[in-house]
Amino acid sequence: MAQSKHLDRNLFSRFPPSIYSIRKEGGGRWSSSWAKVSCVTGGRSLRTNSSIIAYTSPTIHTARYLYWSRGAPCFISNMSLLVFSCVILLSGALGVRAAQPIAPRQNLSDCERAAAVCRLHNGTVTATINFKRERVTAPVTVSGEISGLSQGLHGFHVHQYGDLSQGCVSAGPHFNPYGRNHGAPDVEERHVGDLGNIQAGADGVARFQIVDHQLRLCGPLSIMGRAIVVHAMQDDLGRGGNEESLKTGNAGARLGCCVIGQASL
Repeated sequence: MAQSKHLDRNLFSRFPPSIYSIRKEGGGRWSSSWAKVSCVTGGRSLRTNSSIIAYTSPTIHTARYLYWSRGAPCFISNMSLLVFSCVILLSGALGVRAAQPIAPRQNLSDCERAAAVCRLHNGTVTATINFKRERVTAPVTVSGEISGLSQGLHGFHVHQYGDLSQGCVSAGPHFNPYGRNHGAPDVEERHVGDLGNIQAGADGVARFQIVDHQLRLCGPLSIMGRAIVVHAMQDDLGRGGNEESLKTGNAGARLGCCVIGQASL
C-alpha cells in the first residue's frame, strides 16, 4: 500500500536544476509517496521500492514524475496535468503498487529547448513568425512581423489544423484541447490557441512579441503542424456578450495563415 509523507524542503537540494526551477516558477505544490515503480535509466530497466516525487502546477499545466533510486533521479514521464492527476489518484488514494506511465513516452532532452517557424504569404499579407522556448518549464515566446494589414488591432490565434488545402478556412477552429470558452491570453479560461491581438501601425505592419504559458512545442498538446491565423478584425477576448464571442472573439475573416513547422535552434 502506498503511503503518503511530507516532502522535506531539504530534498530540493538533491534535485537537478530543471526540477527545482519548476517549484520556483509554477506556483504549485510538491508531494511524495512510496510505491513500486519502474522505468528505464542508463540503458537498464529498474524496478524497486523508491520515493515518487510529484509536482502539480495550475500555471504550467504539466507535471513530472520521477523517482529517487540510490541517489539518482529517474524520469518516468512528462504528461499533461489531467493525465498526471489520474496517476496520483491511482497510486495514492487507491494504493496501486505499480505506477506506470500512461502518456506517450517522451525523451525529456528532446523537449529541453524547442523552436518553430511559420512563413505566411497570402496575397498582400506576409509574415515570418517565430516560436521559441529555452527550457521545459519556460513559456513559449512568439515573435514576428506581419505586413499588409489595415491599421489597428487584429485577432491572432493558433488553429486546430495545419490544413490549408482550402485556404485558411480548412485550418478549423481555434486550438482548444481542454474544451474551454474563448478568452484573453492572460486568463485561465481560454483556448490554448488564444493569443489575443496584434496591432498594425499606419504602415500596415504589426511587430510583436508574445510570451505565452499555455503553448507547447512538443508533447501531445504541441502546436507543431497546426496553423497560425491572423484575422481582419479585433478579437473581443470573449467579452462581446454573445455566443460567437465565446467561440471566435468576433475577430472576423481570416486574412492570412501558415503552418507551424519545426525550426533549427
